[in-house]
Amino acid sequence: MSLGCGTGGNELLWARTGAFSLLKGVDVAPARIDFATRAAAEEGLADVLRFEVADVERMASGGERFDVLLGLQSLHHFDRLDATLPRLAALLEPDGLFVVDEFVGPTRFQWTDRQLEAANAVLALLPEERRRLPDGRIKRRVVRPSRMAMVLDDPSEAVDAAALLPGLRRLFDVVEERPYGGTALHIAFSGIAHNLRDQDPKTLALLERCFAVEDEALPEIGHDFVALVCRPRQPA
Repeated sequence: MSLGCGTGGNELLWARTGAFSLLKGVDVAPARIDFATRAAAEEGLADVLRFEVADVERMASGGERFDVLLGLQSLHHFDRLDATLPRLAALLEPDGLFVVDEFVGPTRFQWTDRQLEAANAVLALLPEERRRLPDGRIKRRVVRPSRMAMVLDDPSEAVDAAALLPGLRRLFDVVEERPYGGTALHIAFSGIAHNLRDQDPKTLALLERCFAVEDEALPEIGHDFVALVCRPRQPA
Protein backbone atom coordinates (compact mmCIF):
# COMPACT_ATOMS: atom_id res chain seq x y z
CA MET A 1 0.00 0.00 0.00
CA SER A 2 1.18 3.49 -0.88
CA LEU A 3 0.35 6.26 1.58
CA GLY A 4 -0.63 9.68 0.25
CA CYS A 5 -0.61 8.52 -3.36
CA GLY A 6 -2.04 11.75 -4.79
CA THR A 7 -2.88 11.33 -8.48
CA GLY A 8 -1.06 7.99 -8.66
CA GLY A 9 1.88 8.90 -10.88
CA ASN A 10 4.42 6.89 -8.89
CA GLU A 11 2.06 3.98 -8.42
CA LEU A 12 1.55 3.70 -12.18
CA LEU A 13 5.32 3.46 -12.65
CA TRP A 14 5.65 0.82 -9.93
CA ALA A 15 2.75 -1.24 -11.29
CA ARG A 16 4.46 -1.42 -14.69
CA THR A 17 7.46 -3.17 -13.13
CA GLY A 18 5.44 -6.31 -12.49
CA ALA A 19 6.74 -6.47 -8.90
CA PHE A 20 3.27 -6.22 -7.33
CA SER A 21 0.29 -8.52 -7.54
CA LEU A 22 -1.77 -5.74 -5.98
CA LEU A 23 -0.80 -2.16 -5.20
CA LYS A 24 -3.27 -0.06 -3.25
CA GLY A 25 -2.90 3.72 -3.18
CA VAL A 26 -4.73 5.78 -0.57
CA ASP A 27 -5.22 9.51 -0.21
CA VAL A 28 -7.66 11.80 1.57
CA ALA A 29 -8.45 13.83 -1.59
CA PRO A 30 -11.35 12.33 -3.62
CA ALA A 31 -10.49 14.28 -6.78
CA ARG A 32 -6.95 12.89 -6.80
CA ILE A 33 -8.19 9.34 -6.25
CA ASP A 34 -10.70 9.71 -9.11
CA PHE A 35 -7.90 10.88 -11.41
CA ALA A 36 -5.63 8.00 -10.37
CA THR A 37 -8.39 5.43 -10.86
CA ARG A 38 -9.08 6.68 -14.38
CA ALA A 39 -5.37 6.68 -15.25
CA ALA A 40 -4.96 3.08 -14.06
CA ALA A 41 -7.93 1.98 -16.18
CA GLU A 42 -6.66 3.85 -19.25
CA GLU A 43 -3.28 2.11 -18.98
CA GLY A 44 -4.81 -1.34 -18.49
CA LEU A 45 -3.50 -1.62 -14.93
CA ALA A 46 -6.79 -1.74 -13.05
CA ASP A 47 -6.19 -5.38 -12.11
CA VAL A 48 -2.97 -4.42 -10.29
CA LEU A 49 -3.76 -0.93 -9.03
CA ARG A 50 -6.53 0.00 -6.62
CA PHE A 51 -7.04 3.54 -5.36
CA GLU A 52 -9.18 4.52 -2.38
CA VAL A 53 -10.10 7.59 -0.38
CA ALA A 54 -9.10 6.56 3.12
CA ASP A 55 -7.46 7.63 6.36
CA VAL A 56 -5.07 5.58 8.44
CA GLU A 57 -7.35 5.09 11.43
CA ARG A 58 -10.16 3.62 9.34
CA MET A 59 -7.81 1.30 7.48
CA ALA A 60 -6.18 0.02 10.68
CA SER A 61 -9.54 -0.78 12.23
CA GLY A 62 -10.59 -2.83 9.18
CA GLY A 63 -8.03 -5.58 9.73
CA GLU A 64 -6.40 -5.37 6.28
CA ARG A 65 -2.67 -6.16 6.26
CA PHE A 66 0.03 -5.55 3.67
CA ASP A 67 3.40 -7.06 2.76
CA VAL A 68 4.87 -3.67 1.91
CA LEU A 69 3.95 -0.19 3.08
CA LEU A 70 5.31 2.76 1.09
CA GLY A 71 5.77 6.17 2.70
CA LEU A 72 7.52 8.26 0.08
CA GLN A 73 7.46 12.01 0.75
CA SER A 74 4.00 11.70 2.31
CA LEU A 75 4.63 10.93 5.99
CA HIS A 76 5.87 14.42 6.81
CA HIS A 77 2.31 15.59 6.12
CA PHE A 78 0.94 13.35 8.89
CA ASP A 79 0.26 14.88 12.29
CA ARG A 80 -0.09 13.27 15.75
CA LEU A 81 2.63 10.77 14.91
CA ASP A 82 2.55 9.19 18.38
CA ALA A 83 -0.87 7.84 17.42
CA THR A 84 -0.40 7.55 13.65
CA LEU A 85 2.80 5.48 13.50
CA PRO A 86 1.38 2.62 15.63
CA ARG A 87 -1.60 2.51 13.26
CA LEU A 88 0.77 2.21 10.32
CA ALA A 89 2.64 -0.63 12.06
CA ALA A 90 -0.70 -2.41 12.48
CA LEU A 91 -1.21 -2.34 8.71
CA LEU A 92 1.86 -4.51 8.08
CA GLU A 93 2.20 -8.27 8.16
CA PRO A 94 4.64 -9.37 10.93
CA ASP A 95 7.39 -9.91 8.33
CA GLY A 96 6.32 -6.94 6.20
CA LEU A 97 8.52 -4.04 5.12
CA PHE A 98 7.95 -0.33 5.61
CA VAL A 99 9.84 1.54 2.86
CA VAL A 100 10.32 5.20 3.74
CA ASP A 101 11.88 8.10 1.82
CA GLU A 102 11.14 11.27 3.72
CA PHE A 103 11.86 14.78 4.89
CA VAL A 104 12.74 14.48 8.57
CA GLY A 105 13.98 18.01 9.20
CA PRO A 106 12.61 20.79 11.39
CA THR A 107 8.87 20.85 12.01
CA ARG A 108 7.15 23.53 9.91
CA PHE A 109 10.54 24.42 8.34
CA GLN A 110 11.87 26.16 11.41
CA TRP A 111 15.42 26.01 10.12
CA THR A 112 18.26 26.18 12.65
CA ASP A 113 20.65 29.13 12.64
CA ARG A 114 23.53 26.92 11.53
CA GLN A 115 21.41 25.42 8.78
CA LEU A 116 20.52 28.89 7.48
CA GLU A 117 24.18 29.83 7.57
CA ALA A 118 25.10 26.81 5.42
CA ALA A 119 22.20 27.40 3.01
CA ASN A 120 23.17 31.03 2.52
CA ALA A 121 26.78 29.97 1.93
CA VAL A 122 25.46 27.78 -0.91
CA LEU A 123 23.33 30.63 -2.27
CA ALA A 124 26.32 32.99 -2.22
CA LEU A 125 28.13 30.73 -4.70
CA LEU A 126 25.46 31.26 -7.35
CA PRO A 127 25.65 34.18 -9.79
CA GLU A 128 22.58 36.38 -9.96
CA GLU A 129 21.18 34.77 -13.12
CA ARG A 130 21.13 31.43 -11.30
CA ARG A 131 19.13 32.90 -8.41
CA ARG A 132 16.20 34.18 -10.45
CA LEU A 133 12.79 33.12 -9.12
CA PRO A 134 9.90 32.24 -11.49
CA ASP A 135 8.40 35.71 -10.98
CA GLY A 136 11.65 37.39 -12.04
CA ARG A 137 12.85 38.47 -8.61
CA ILE A 138 16.32 37.55 -7.41
CA LYS A 139 16.62 35.29 -4.37
CA ARG A 140 18.91 37.18 -2.01
CA ARG A 141 18.80 35.16 1.20
CA VAL A 142 17.32 32.07 2.76
CA VAL A 143 15.12 32.95 5.74
CA ARG A 144 13.18 31.02 8.33
CA PRO A 145 9.42 31.20 7.61
CA SER A 146 7.08 32.20 10.39
CA ARG A 147 4.95 29.43 11.85
CA MET A 148 1.83 31.42 10.96
CA ALA A 149 2.91 31.68 7.32
CA MET A 150 3.47 27.93 7.21
CA VAL A 151 0.03 27.20 8.64
CA LEU A 152 -1.68 29.61 6.25
CA ASP A 153 0.24 28.42 3.18
CA ASP A 154 -0.06 24.66 3.80
CA PRO A 155 -1.26 23.43 7.21
CA SER A 156 0.09 19.93 6.61
CA GLU A 157 3.58 20.84 5.41
CA ALA A 158 6.17 19.29 7.76
CA VAL A 159 3.51 19.43 10.45
CA ASP A 160 5.32 17.00 12.81
CA ALA A 161 8.43 16.29 10.76
CA ALA A 162 10.99 16.43 13.58
CA ALA A 163 9.18 13.60 15.37
CA LEU A 164 9.12 11.29 12.34
CA LEU A 165 12.57 9.69 12.44
CA PRO A 166 12.65 9.17 16.26
CA GLY A 167 9.17 7.66 16.04
CA LEU A 168 10.14 5.24 13.28
CA ARG A 169 13.22 4.13 15.18
CA ARG A 170 11.15 3.62 18.31
CA LEU A 171 8.37 1.53 16.76
CA PHE A 172 10.18 -0.32 13.98
CA ASP A 173 13.36 -2.31 13.56
CA VAL A 174 15.42 -0.44 10.99
CA VAL A 175 16.85 -2.84 8.42
CA GLU A 176 18.69 -0.14 6.50
CA GLU A 177 18.98 3.64 6.92
CA ARG A 178 20.54 5.95 4.33
CA PRO A 179 20.56 9.67 5.15
CA TYR A 180 21.17 11.87 2.11
CA GLY A 181 21.56 15.47 3.21
CA GLY A 182 19.47 18.20 1.63
CA THR A 183 19.78 20.20 4.84
CA ALA A 184 21.31 23.20 3.09
CA LEU A 185 20.68 22.43 -0.58
CA HIS A 186 16.93 21.91 -0.18
CA ILE A 187 16.32 25.42 1.09
CA ALA A 188 19.07 27.14 -0.91
CA PHE A 189 17.74 25.75 -4.22
CA SER A 190 14.05 26.17 -3.37
CA GLY A 191 12.43 28.29 -6.06
CA ILE A 192 15.56 28.54 -8.21
CA ALA A 193 16.47 24.92 -9.04
CA HIS A 194 15.10 25.39 -12.57
CA ASN A 195 18.16 27.59 -13.26
CA LEU A 196 20.49 24.65 -12.63
CA ARG A 197 18.97 21.90 -14.74
CA ASP A 198 21.16 22.03 -17.84
CA GLN A 199 24.14 19.72 -18.28
CA ASP A 200 26.60 22.44 -19.21
CA PRO A 201 30.05 21.79 -17.67
CA LYS A 202 29.95 25.19 -15.96
CA THR A 203 26.63 24.29 -14.32
CA LEU A 204 27.90 20.91 -13.20
CA ALA A 205 31.04 22.46 -11.74
CA LEU A 206 28.94 25.03 -9.89
CA LEU A 207 26.72 22.30 -8.48
CA GLU A 208 29.76 20.37 -7.28
CA ARG A 209 30.89 23.45 -5.36
CA CYS A 210 27.44 23.73 -3.77
CA PHE A 211 27.43 20.05 -2.86
CA ALA A 212 30.83 20.47 -1.24
CA VAL A 213 29.53 23.26 1.01
CA GLU A 214 26.72 21.06 2.27
CA ASP A 215 28.95 18.00 2.63
CA GLU A 216 31.32 19.98 4.83
CA ALA A 217 28.46 21.19 7.05
CA LEU A 218 26.55 17.89 7.33
CA PRO A 219 28.45 16.50 10.35
CA GLU A 220 27.23 19.54 12.28
CA ILE A 221 23.81 20.28 10.78
CA GLY A 222 22.68 16.68 10.17
CA HIS A 223 20.50 15.26 7.38
CA ASP A 224 17.01 16.51 6.57
CA PHE A 225 16.24 13.62 4.20
CA VAL A 226 16.55 9.90 4.79
CA ALA A 227 15.63 6.62 3.13
CA LEU A 228 14.85 3.67 5.39
CA VAL A 229 13.62 0.12 5.21
CA CYS A 230 11.94 -1.02 8.45
CA ARG A 231 10.11 -3.99 9.88
CA PRO A 232 7.41 -3.83 12.56
CA ARG A 233 8.96 -4.46 15.95
CA GLN A 234 7.62 -7.67 17.48
CA PRO A 235 6.70 -7.90 21.16
CA ALA A 236 9.51 -9.32 23.32
